[in-house]
Amino acid sequence: MRKRKPMWGNILWVLLIGLCLFGGTVAGWLGRSKSTVEIVRNFNADPTDAFGKGAVNLLLLGCDEDLAPGGQKVLKQAGRADMILLARLDFDKKTITGISVPRDTRVRLKGGTDHKLNAFHNLAKPGKANELQQQAVEVLTGVKVDRTIQIDYPAFQELIDTVGGVDVMIKDKMYYVDKAGGLYIDFKPGRKLLDGYDAMCYVRFRKDSGGDFKRTERQRQLLVAFQGSVLKHITALPEIVEKGVAVLGGALTTKEIAALATFQKKVGQKNIKMLRMPTKPGRGTFEEIDRPAATKLFRENGFLATGGVQQENSDN
Repeated sequence: MRKRKPMWGNILWVLLIGLCLFGGTVAGWLGRSKSTVEIVRNFNADPTDAFGKGAVNLLLLGCDEDLAPGGQKVLKQAGRADMILLARLDFDKKTITGISVPRDTRVRLKGGTDHKLNAFHNLAKPGKANELQQQAVEVLTGVKVDRTIQIDYPAFQELIDTVGGVDVMIKDKMYYVDKAGGLYIDFKPGRKLLDGYDAMCYVRFRKDSGGDFKRTERQRQLLVAFQGSVLKHITALPEIVEKGVAVLGGALTTKEIAALATFQKKVGQKNIKMLRMPTKPGRGTFEEIDRPAATKLFRENGFLATGGVQQENSDN
């Protein structure tokens, strides 16, 4: 039996857009799920009221576990951040924008040394991983983060399995094996029903020529497939909601999740964007933020009202 190591794609992005899409249809199953009761009760909640503002910036994290040599033992829960995404939900303009922040981007906090962005989650003191990672992202981008959310990996796998998997069309051969890390990807072109583990592999895969662009396309495909699977398993909605709440790790209240569901229904496809923060090659394996381009991108998409990208990095 293969080792199911927690991994991360932009799964949380999928959840924020699609998780509670069907909450208004579950009156007959309310008694089976406390979270469903609360979500349906608040289903028409005003997101501005739920979050106390007209737009929110969310930092979405997925983090690897640290393993002993050979992948046999978890040494720390606060591993490096494998995926970092800034998401802006603008309730007034009815837009959702996600900007992927490359994990290898160089950043330096005041009084510190250069590190790759994803290292701060691992460098933090116990219990402070998300806080330090948020600080590093804010220093790098200049964006003020309202809430940081870290994926709960086992809950995500269970969520996908609860809806019977997701049916996707794989366009190109996808192969990558990391035995020590418990990563097994071997997908051939064609239609495939992905379980929870394979779904994570599908959106996390980066060993192709398309890089982030192809991965973004796969994330969109997974979103559509997930919504379709929920419709096919509508009687399991209470369990789906419970798993979805668990995936969010308690970072959002049921009222906030219900408000996001209401908000999502008002957002057209043309108002949902997935972008990547501009970078350029740096020293060694570092990437460097392209400050003028990044400032322009964040400002045009509402993340920065005024000013620009500022950080403590040295320009060597």
